Amino acid sequence: GISDIRESAKELDAFISKVLSTTSAQKVDLIGHSEGTVVARWYLKFLGCQDQAQPPQQSDQQQEIQQEQRESRVRSLVSIAPVGTGTSLKGLLVMSKVLGIFNDLAGAVQQYCAACVQLLEGSDLLLQLYGENGAQGEVEGVRYVNIVTSRDAMVTPFTNGIMAIPEPPKNVAAEAQAETIPSRQLQSLAIENHCAFNPDHSNHFGIFQSPFAFHATNAFLSSFPEGDSASLLDPSAIACTLDPESPLSS
Repeated sequence: GISDIRESAKELDAFISKVLSTTSAQKVDLIGHSEGTVVARWYLKFLGCQDQAQPPQQSDQQQEIQQEQRESRVRSLVSIAPVGTGTSLKGLLVMSKVLGIFNDLAGAVQQYCAACVQLLEGSDLLLQLYGENGAQGEVEGVRYVNIVTSRDAMVTPFTNGIMAIPEPPKNVAAEAQAETIPSRQLQSLAIENHCAFNPDHSNHFGIFQSPFAFHATNAFLSSFPEGDSASLLDPSAIACTLDPESPLSS
């Protein structure tokens, strides 16, 4: 959508409640594309706080209760062509600031597409989500995979959508490292690292037709047993083509 991402997160919250109520499932898996990945991440991190210009200050106990509520509703998030820490619009963002016209342009766009401004590098919303250093905004207990294409012309640089699991401290003994690795699961996959370049699949919207993205999503959502937060997808085992018999091949 083009409305404020925090408002979209409220709609996602209501939809998840409806799905869980209708299906009697315990958790949902989320799949987002582009802006949808930010909506999902905002929902996961700040559920119930979307009305605030800044996430409210909470006691440790309140934060722990709220986090448990979030974890109980979402198992996994697949982000396809994720915006990550924002887009530079191929350098136009910096240029507009250098020329002193950014505020005027942003103000004009804001009236019609609040989300467009929120997806820019350094936006207030993305700073709230990731912090000024672009630190990870993952929620404990939720598994994440980011599927990106190096030919993404909308999210620039495309590496803004790539994140990785923090390495355990080097001074921790090997047998104790398992205790220091966060239980959240995060992996990033760039299609061109594993499949031959295909102009139809290697762009911001064409990635929907990428067999690799399809197979990676399917493998991620179906291969891990509940509670498994230690395994990663093996990219070499993910096919770059579709089965000719698949309805997606037509």
